[in-house]
Amino acid sequence: MKDGNTKNIFMRGVLLSLLIPTATTYGLFEKIRERRQQAYVRTFKRDDQKMLNRSLVDAVEHRKFDEVLRLVTLNRAFGGKLDVNGQYLRPNDSLLHIAVRNGDLISVVGLVSSNYDQGRKKDLCNINACDALGRTPYMLAIENHQQEIADFLEREHRDLFYVTLSGTALHVALNARDEERVQRILSKIDHQPFFLDSNREKLRQFFNKTDFKGKTSFHLGLEAFLNDELSAAALSELLYWVDEFFDYHAPTAKSLLTLARQAHQKIIKKKLFFFQKDDSPRERQLCQHLEKIITQH
Repeated sequence: MKDGNTKNIFMRGVLLSLLIPTATTYGLFEKIRERRQQAYVRTFKRDDQKMLNRSLVDAVEHRKFDEVLRLVTLNRAFGGKLDVNGQYLRPNDSLLHIAVRNGDLISVVGLVSSNYDQGRKKDLCNINACDALGRTPYMLAIENHQQEIADFLEREHRDLFYVTLSGTALHVALNARDEERVQRILSKIDHQPFFLDSNREKLRQFFNKTDFKGKTSFHLGLEAFLNDELSAAALSELLYWVDEFFDYHAPTAKSLLTLARQAHQKIIKKKLFFFQKDDSPRERQLCQHLEKIITQH
């Protein structure tokens, strides 16, 4: 009996000595296989993400509305890693610019909606992205007279007073002779808390910013008024902010004085020609703003 028990114990020891290295080796193989599989999954996701980026650019360029919305929704599954701006493939032009240029309101809404996930605001889609000419999608919509797209981007914009290399949204609205848009942009200033120095400095930069021709928005407004392309009411609302923010020591002050004198003379000549006894309230207010500019010099 003792010999039999000894033999059984011996055989168990031999089996354990054979199985333990085998189990250890098997465990190493399992770890290696798991790591390879994880690496494969990461590579697959990266390649799939590149493919989706290309698909999104193609969908926006060819106005495939349903595909744009599907890919934006799918972007949440990737944790927001999809290049919604499209600058992965088009570094000088965002997808929003393409959608605006195509007049594609649905794609614009779809791209901007990627910033919202379960009520939380994210910055996946850059509304202030600039194209090669320094225009934001909002500026481009104003320039192309795409009112619905401009209205939507205006509601989504957190900073309508954004300054780019080419100017501001007010420059674009004045150049496009979009009087309603000019008044809407100016009306937003009333919602800015002026007791904050940062806001005052932002608006000072906004109104003193010059475009490629070296003109501020005040210059463009006066020129449009002199060409009968801007009403006295809209110009009066614009010039209301001259005393508050315009830099009279800037190189542009001299040309602004010249335009202000011409506009003032135009109002006086109009009054004499039509034998007006009394100015309209808007014209009276405009004359006051013009006289302030003239007397500053």
